[in-house]
Amino acid sequence: MEIDKKDRIKKQLKQPLSREKLWKMYQKISKVLNKHKGTGLSGIDVPDASAATDTSGNPDCPKTWKGPWRSVTNPHEIAKVVCKMNANQNHQAHCTPFG
Repeated sequence: MEIDKKDRIKKQLKQPLSREKLWKMYQKISKVLNKHKGTGLSGIDVPDASAATDTSGNPDCPKTWKGPWRSVTNPHEIAKVVCKMNANQNHQAHCTPFG
C-alpha cells in the first residue's frame, strides 16, 4: 500500500512537468505553422487586360478569363483592385427586383 501511494505521488509530481513540455512543444509547432499569420494580404493575381485577345475573354470577369495573369504587390494597387471587385460583387443584385 505504501509503495502504491509513493508511485501515485511521483506521477502527480511529474504530471505538471510533462504537461509544460507538451505545451512548449505545441507553441513551437504553432509558431512554425503560422509564420505569416496576421501579416495581411501581400499580393493578388489579376487578369492582364493589356494582353486581352478575342479568345481570352473579358478581363473584368476573372471567372471566365483564359489569358495571362499579372501579380499585384503594391498595397495601394491591391486596395484599388479589391475595392473594384467588391463593388462589382455588391452591385450584382442591382438589376434584380430585390436590388
